[in-house]
Amino acid sequence: MSGALIGACTGVKQIFQGLPGVVCVKPNTQHKTHTTQSWEFLGLDYYQASTSDLLKKAKYGEDVIVGVVDTGIWPESRSFDDSGYGLVPARWKGICQTGAGFNATISCNKKIIGARWYAGGMDAEELKGEYMSARDLNGHGTHVASTIAGGPVRNVSYGGLAAGAAWGGAPRARLAVYKACWGRGSCGSAAVLAAIDDAINDGVDVLSLSLSLSLHEEIPGTLHAVARGIAVVFSAGSDGPTAQTVWNAVPWVLTVAASTIDRSFPTVITLGNNEKLVGQSLYFNATLNTNEFHSLIYAEMERTSEEPESDTVEKVGEPEGEPGVEQQEQAEEQGDDAPVFGYFYPADGGDV
Repeated sequence: MSGALIGACTGVKQIFQGLPGVVCVKPNTQHKTHTTQSWEFLGLDYYQASTSDLLKKAKYGEDVIVGVVDTGIWPESRSFDDSGYGLVPARWKGICQTGAGFNATISCNKKIIGARWYAGGMDAEELKGEYMSARDLNGHGTHVASTIAGGPVRNVSYGGLAAGAAWGGAPRARLAVYKACWGRGSCGSAAVLAAIDDAINDGVDVLSLSLSLSLHEEIPGTLHAVARGIAVVFSAGSDGPTAQTVWNAVPWVLTVAASTIDRSFPTVITLGNNEKLVGQSLYFNATLNTNEFHSLIYAEMERTSEEPESDTVEKVGEPEGEPGVEQQEQAEEQGDDAPVFGYFYPADGGDV
C-alpha cells in the first residue's frame, strides 16, 4: 500500500479515481489526538513480582519495536534513557530524521531508534510555533510513548501528587516515532497514512495510534498493517459513558479504553456556610491557599460564555462532537479544488 498527497485542481479527483490500482481518493481531513500507578494496578509491577508475573514472562517487552503515531517525542525525558540497551535489532530499517531541535545523532539512541515527521497537507495555523521535526511541542506524543515503553524512573510526581516510580507497559521495548499530529493535536489523514506506510516498511512490531477520525470511520492503512503481522492498537477516545461512544471500533485492531483506578486525589472545598464538600482535584499549590472565599462557577458554562458563537475549543483527549465531520463538510463545499489524498496498489508493486 502506498499513498500520495495531491493539491487537486478541477477534475483531478475523477481522473485519479479512474486509474488502475487506485483504491480511494478522498479529502485530506484533520483529526484529533485522543500516571505512576496504572501498570501496578494492572498487575504489571516492574519492581515486585505479581501473581501472574506477566511482565517478567514477556521479558519486559525486550526488543519489541513500537511505532507511535502522534505529536512526536521529547527525547531528553528520563523515560527514554538507553542505558543498558544492546544493539538496535537488525530487522529495523527505519531512519532518524533530523529537523528543528532534533539532531539525529543526539535525539535518537538505542531506545528511540527511529523518528520521522509529516507536515504535508497540514493547516498553516497548526504549524505556527511548531518544531519542524519529530520534537514534541504538544506533549501528547511523549506522554503516550512513555506510557507504552518508558523505562523506569523513580521519585516522580505531579507537584507532589501521585508520587512514586513511573514506567511503561513494555519498559524494555524500542520506540519508533512518527509525528503526524501538530499544534493542539491536529492530525491530517494524509500524514497519518504516510506514517503508517513508513512504519510498515520500517519494521515495527506494534503500531500505536492514540487518535481518531470520525466516530465510525476507519483510519486507512491499518488493515494492511495487520495483514503484515503488525499489532495495531488504538485509543477508544474520551467520550462516554453513554452507548456507542467508543472510537476506532474496527474488528482488526485492539481498542483500549481508560478506566477507573485504585487511587484518588481527595480535595475539601469549604462553602460560605461552613459546609464542606469532598471532591477530587489535581490542585497542589498550597502556597496560594487563603481564607478568602471565591465564587463558584461551572467551568463549561464559563468557557462557552467567553467565546464567540462561531468558535469551538477543542482539547487533546476531549473530542468535541465527531472530529473530521466538520472538516469533511468543508472539503465537500470546496468542491474539486479541495486537497485530496489517495492510496494505491501500483501494478508493478512499487511505491507511489
